[in-house]
Amino acid sequence: MKALEGLALDKVLKQYSELTQRFEVKGGYELSEKFSKVCTGLDFSESFLAKDFSLLSGGEKTTVGLGKILLENPDILLLDEPTNHLDMSSIEWLEDYLKGYKGIVIVVSHDRYFLDHVVTKVIEIEDMECETYKGNYSAFVKEKEERMLIQYEHYREQQKKINAMEKSVKDLRDWAQRADNNKFFKRAASIQKSLKR
Repeated sequence: MKALEGLALDKVLKQYSELTQRFEVKGGYELSEKFSKVCTGLDFSESFLAKDFSLLSGGEKTTVGLGKILLENPDILLLDEPTNHLDMSSIEWLEDYLKGYKGIVIVVSHDRYFLDHVVTKVIEIEDMECETYKGNYSAFVKEKEERMLIQYEHYREQQKKINAMEKSVKDLRDWAQRADNNKFFKRAASIQKSLKR
């Protein structure tokens, strides 16, 4: 009988050890402290926490949802306009929180000030294509302007070449007609093909 009790106790202790380890890995011991930090950071007062969720406004529900996501600590955190319903002190707290976040954070936002303080890479999606820029939002704006200037210069150079080629075609055709020389017509046709490409 004692041997059975010993086996049962070993099994219970092993299960307890596994559950404790899982609790520890998932941050169970830090949950209370983390909950307190998130509530303080998002300005959830005791009276706010005592309210029934169904009685909260849309903005308050959104903020509670943000707090819930932050407590879950996912590997990838996707935030869509996270600053919309936050006051300045909560936004500053969120900036600091995200700077120290261990996972990947993807933020969709129109709040340029927030983006300047939080992001290290900007991905711009335009016309079904995306471009990646290193740095914060201000660095993105500067680099995009530089890229556009370079693109514009390439365009201007290309236009100069096109104009020169079109003039050559016109001149060659004029010479071919005056001299009744097929070589000039062939050369003009060859340049015309290059222009089309």
